[in-house]
Amino acid sequence: MAIWCTGQLCAQVNATGTISGQVTDPSGAEVANAQVRVVEQETGMSVTRMTSPDVYYTFPLIKPAIYSIEVKAPGFATMRRED
Repeated sequence: MAIWCTGQLCAQVNATGTISGQVTDPSGAEVANAQVRVVEQETGMSVTRMTSPDVYYTFPLIKPAIYSIEVKAPGFATMRRED
């Protein structure tokens, strides 16, 4: 695709970021099979992922905003972090 502009500045900006991390318990032990959900606080829109086998989670291409993160795992209380 080509874009041609004359006499003005043209730009296409699609700013995104990534939210990622690892799920561990208070002792630092890895927690497998965790469900991680990010919620955009302004709109309430959410995306949910399961942790990978190495207990990491990644939410790529997230638009800049303020999010809360909620983690649920079998045998553990639900953890929620805001801002």
